[in-house]
Amino acid sequence: MYIYATQLQAKPGRGGEARAKIAEIRDVVSAAVGQPVLAWAVVAGAPIGSFGISTRVDGSAGLIDLQMKLGASAGYQTVAAESGDLWVGPVETTLNQIVATTGEQGDPLPVLTVTRATIAGGHLGDALAWSNEVLEYVTGVTGLGGNLTTSAAGNFFEVSWIVGAESGAASDAANDALLADPGYIGLIDRAGGMFIDGTSERVLLAKLP
Repeated sequence: MYIYATQLQAKPGRGGEARAKIAEIRDVVSAAVGQPVLAWAVVAGAPIGSFGISTRVDGSAGLIDLQMKLGASAGYQTVAAESGDLWVGPVETTLNQIVATTGEQGDPLPVLTVTRATIAGGHLGDALAWSNEVLEYVTGVTGLGGNLTTSAAGNFFEVSWIVGAESGAASDAANDALLADPGYIGLIDRAGGMFIDGTSERVLLAKLP
């Protein structure tokens, strides 16, 4: 299974319009492709006015089929044209393969923490094993389920940990528990050299109604 996502940045002063429009685009895309599509707003970790849309696909073949359906949808073409002036630049896209999961897997929860890093050359095997260990440890400490993904398009050798929570308070409680856990701190310290310096980042997202 793969996660296909688009990322958009609203022009300064257009965030309110963009928020409403991204929810409309989500609904039009979902109707056109016949599957659930989610809209997200960045809470922190990326520029103010950042938004995204995501859905799951069965690999490249599923993504191509989805894009063909969008290309044939008059409704999508209309809403895309209407929103063109809202964004700073072209829509950025990612395709990530889910390689490991923990906890209960259902609909994405209202708050997502997405942590990304790019593996350094010569460390692919060790870094993937360590990344999976981190995901399992985080779920063991916090009780929150998550996904580990690798990049199938976009930034090569990038891995992402995607962990959902029911609320911002639940996300905060999970972070507090991890930072108070010596085993977690030791696990993070072991990552030295596995990832390219300066590529690690964390983004907090809220699902739009």
